[in-house]
Amino acid sequence: MTKLSDIADIILGYPFKGRIVDQTDAQQQDNTVHVLQIKDITSGNANQPHKLTTVSLKQNYNKFLLQHDDLVMPVRGGKYNVEHITQLRSPCIAVSQVFIIRCREQIKPAFLYWFLNLNATQYKLKEAQTGTNIPMLNKAALASLHVTLPKLDVQEKIARLQLIWTEQKHTYENLIQNGNQLTQGLCQKLLES
Repeated sequence: MTKLSDIADIILGYPFKGRIVDQTDAQQQDNTVHVLQIKDITSGNANQPHKLTTVSLKQNYNKFLLQHDDLVMPVRGGKYNVEHITQLRSPCIAVSQVFIIRCREQIKPAFLYWFLNLNATQYKLKEAQTGTNIPMLNKAALASLHVTLPKLDVQEKIARLQLIWTEQKHTYENLIQNGNQLTQGLCQKLLES
């Protein structure tokens, strides 16, 4: 077992000083970025920049820019589900209530994504949280999390298997949604006839 801080860098996102106001109209400016917030992680929109808030920043935000294969995790809220950034098409930063986990060479991001989302790992994270009203996970607790680190080829196999399952799950969810719409439409037509 290895501590997370030995295999990945953990960064807190950009510290906004006030409320984040969407400035989608400002997209033509050079200093325009998308902002990843906790709600975007929990709703599954982390890889959908068109659904993220857009802001114009005057301060230097380069060290907070998300990179391909970064992992993002909420700092607070009691749910520490991780998203894997795989589809960056425009500049995007995370807010300071989000951990950015940047893997080093000895660990595959897709494997760490899988590992951090395991029920057992999520349980350990919840045990390490502080606060009663709004639970929070501090950086030191996350950094000290023990990670099982198999060889790179095993990490790759686990990551591939997880990706296949995720794709199948999305296919099933789409089939169910389409079936619901079809059934409702047919039932509505029968009702009207």
